[in-house]
Amino acid sequence: MGRFVFSLIFFTITYLISLNPKKIVNRIGQYLTPLLLLVLAVLVIQSFMTFENVSSPAAGKYATAPLVAGILEGYFTMDAVAALAFGIVIINALKDKGAASKKELVKGTLVSALVAGTGLVAVYFSLGWIGRVIPGETSFKNGAEILTSASGILFVTSGNILFGLIVMLACLTTCVGLINACSSFFNQIYPRLSYSYYVTIFVIIGLLVSNLGLNMILHVAVPLLSFIYPIAIILIILSLLEHITGKSKTMFQLAVAVTAFYALYEALVSSGLELEFLTGLLDIAPFFEQGLGWVLPGFLAAMIGYGIDIIKNKTIDESRQNQ
Repeated sequence: MGRFVFSLIFFTITYLISLNPKKIVNRIGQYLTPLLLLVLAVLVIQSFMTFENVSSPAAGKYATAPLVAGILEGYFTMDAVAALAFGIVIINALKDKGAASKKELVKGTLVSALVAGTGLVAVYFSLGWIGRVIPGETSFKNGAEILTSASGILFVTSGNILFGLIVMLACLTTCVGLINACSSFFNQIYPRLSYSYYVTIFVIIGLLVSNLGLNMILHVAVPLLSFIYPIAIILIILSLLEHITGKSKTMFQLAVAVTAFYALYEALVSSGLELEFLTGLLDIAPFFEQGLGWVLPGFLAAMIGYGIDIIKNKTIDESRQNQ
């Protein structure tokens, strides 16, 4: 009941902030994000001053393949997936501020990306350091439990209040941005329904899902993220390369199709299904056992698709010249 009452208040605030999309960036940028960073800074500075920097060896997958493990664990941050959605928020905010030309939009987006990237590096480094040096041999199920314990050790009773503020502010900024992005997206595709109608739908969905609890949400999210994340990563990389290679529709189509096939396999396996007949076929790809088997096939498919479009365009040009 406590969780439900809290989430009801939380999503009511989210709903009220999200109703006016033109003011969202100002509200988050001027109030919510600085307050979040301030509260995080209090926790991080206190931990640096209190916890001893005791060196301990890496264990498990972090000892054998730390880079791959870090990439896969990074799926759970959902930063890349959120970035695809938040792009709409940034572009709309820049347009509202008067940016009209492509050059102005690109410049504004790059500045936003640099600020966000620098902030994320600082935050993740600090939180990772806390998880590494926190005293005791307690086993934690997720990062939230680590921060809850650290807040309690550092600030005793008031630690729960501090951690509650961190989680509430972090989730509120993310939730408002995602609801705005999703509502704007669907309003553009299906304009018969108003923006506020979509806000209401997504707020209700968020309210219901949040009451499942973090561990259950993570359990359900693992297969979904295993499927979505590789596709998001290859889309982002190909979109950046498109400024160099030029437009190629087939490049995107083949790359996403092949990546999605591998990603679907990983999602089904993480759901508990045994697909031995496919394992023998797919495990020839490098890094397959680590869960990154999609990387080489996906980019090979992109190269093939790009080559197909070059040949196709060349054939069309020659045909036009002959006519």
